[in-house]
Amino acid sequence: MLLLSSCKSNNDNIDFIKKLSTVTNGLPSPYFNYYLYFELGDGDLLETNIDLVHELYKDYYQHQYKDFNVYLEDLFNKKLLLKSMDLAKYNRQDYFFTINKFDNEIDKMNISNIQKKYLISEKQSYILPLKKYKPTQLRTILYKMFSHGYLINFNDYSGYYYISKYRENDFK
Repeated sequence: MLLLSSCKSNNDNIDFIKKLSTVTNGLPSPYFNYYLYFELGDGDLLETNIDLVHELYKDYYQHQYKDFNVYLEDLFNKKLLLKSMDLAKYNRQDYFFTINKFDNEIDKMNISNIQKKYLISEKQSYILPLKKYKPTQLRTILYKMFSHGYLINFNDYSGYYYISKYRENDFK
């Protein structure tokens, strides 16, 4: 799953959003396995995937936004903040999402310091192990990386997050 944010360059944002917004005939997006992170209106942090974001669009925003792509742009650019109360109805369904608070210490750090302190460097990417950190710390680190143009995947087998810089060639 991925992270979305306004901190990516505009060209990356536009391309990335176009790719994320490809939802056809009610099928899951081909990018459903990337983690996405959004700041909620109440100051909490949402971790989810594109499938829940599309469901929120259909249930709450399709009359306000006639195009899923435009809706995603507003989420990326923080012109729209999702509401925790809108997520409550999905608790008993098969949608993936977690809501956490921000870790204020990590949130104030720059990306370079986060990379040095919390991440394991691996070639042109990073690994974030689960066992070392509290959930609030993990989600804040992932949100910060996502907000600076990094893609987030989870490796179930090894039990870590894989973080790599967004590159247009990754999505064809």
